[in-house]
Amino acid sequence: MVKRFSGPRKQIGHRTKSENELLFTHHAFQRMSERTISRHDIDFIIDKGMVRQGKNQHIVYYLPASPFTRLLGKNAERLMGCEVIISRDGELITVLRKVG
Repeated sequence: MVKRFSGPRKQIGHRTKSENELLFTHHAFQRMSERTISRHDIDFIIDKGMVRQGKNQHIVYYLPASPFTRLLGKNAERLMGCEVIISRDGELITVLRKVG
């Protein structure tokens, strides 16, 4: 479980979640399946990757394609160029695998 958000419970649409949990959207599950990215991979990218501000105030976690990323191990090498896009409400919107 990803622990990035803290605070009281919050209503998001018709779903309730604790703010320390990451809520996976249907779209995110589809993209994870298409790109062979697991929940464990998502946790790894968030824990070991870099973060930047994305469009619409989204938070983007990513593993840059660099020699230093390779030092994190085989899993990091496989995930280089991946991005995890999360809304400010803690909803995982999508995952990207940038090639090249």
